[in-house]
Amino acid sequence: MDDVDILSALKCWSDNEDFILARMCTSILQRKLPKVLMQNEPFDESFIENLRKDAMKKVHVKEADLAYFVFTGLVNKAYDTDEHNIDLLLKDDTVLDIASASDQLNIMALSKSVRKHYICYPK
Repeated sequence: MDDVDILSALKCWSDNEDFILARMCTSILQRKLPKVLMQNEPFDESFIENLRKDAMKKVHVKEADLAYFVFTGLVNKAYDTDEHNIDLLLKDDTVLDIASASDQLNIMALSKSVRKHYICYPK
């Protein structure tokens, strides 16, 4: 699959009878992506509830389907040096781990445990 396949599928699905699928595909095609907020502490329940009420008006969705449009989660780490490497392909075709190649970035600082709470919702 490539970008053209994905774009074609999004265009086809934007007219789908499944409201959620059609709405999400249309949103991507029209560049109306959800707003994402991040913070150190969990979001207040009243704040989430207000966003849910606003989303019901904006998206015209049933309350049972709101979880597709307003959702929260937790991000733990940006870069896990124990499990995954970011490899760089150099001009001489050698592959080097970014932590070894970087003299400007402190990759070890990026690998420390960071917990951020996020919420996504329609703009």
